Amino acid sequence: MQKYNINDLRFMYINKPNDLAKIFEKAGYTEDYIVNMFNTSKEEIILLRAERILLSLEKDKNLQNSDEKYKISSKFNVPEAPYLKKDRDKIYNEMNNEIDKNIGETLEQIYSYDEEEFVTAIHRTSLSKDQIINEVFTKGLCYENDTEPDYSNHVQVMRNFPLMLREIKYCNNYKFSQGVVILKIPKKYIGKAQTDEILPLYYKGNDGKTYLRPEFISSYVPVKDRKLKDVIFNTRINDIYNKDTIYHTDENIKLK
Repeated sequence: MQKYNINDLRFMYINKPNDLAKIFEKAGYTEDYIVNMFNTSKEEIILLRAERILLSLEKDKNLQNSDEKYKISSKFNVPEAPYLKKDRDKIYNEMNNEIDKNIGETLEQIYSYDEEEFVTAIHRTSLSKDQIINEVFTKGLCYENDTEPDYSNHVQVMRNFPLMLREIKYCNNYKFSQGVVILKIPKKYIGKAQTDEILPLYYKGNDGKTYLRPEFISSYVPVKDRKLKDVIFNTRINDIYNKDTIYHTDENIKLK
């Protein structure tokens, strides 16, 4: 699988915007929408969308029935803390050569995308694939009974890639979950008060419910009988930014 680097996309954004625009054309974005997006959206959101589209196109190109399994690079066998080494070694060995090669490479690319600037997190869900695509990708994750959501109560931040693969594999054990939503959130948007320069994590919809913004939803992985079936990218047009209806909690999560 071809690797896409945040610096490559940023170079295109600054020096070759027409090339970057062609990526969005491939996903069905109209010329008027692309021009408006470049004029009004933040750079991080534009690049996140471009990365998802490229990965989606690459994944579709490589789709094939194969028994080849994904080998996890040893660079990911790094525990978050020394006392976790034995457990993480076990998980690394368990998940190595366990899932489909194409799916594994796609998830590696999502996880590795600009790790210094982004948090990778997962959210287990019992929603169907159609509900994810038509509702969550468009509106975001809904916190129906939580008017002031605590970020860490609803998603699990992943700091170890083999562990993320294992958590996805066993997601069916959690409240009849049918899959996992993967999120990529800029660290600078977490734990800061709302300003014009900080994109809030949440917004309040016209239905009065609270949502985690769809811009941060990278993809959905359906899982059945502990088998990762696909990686479906969020390439939907989902600009719902409205300064009058959004807010940001100051202490959503503490990053180490």
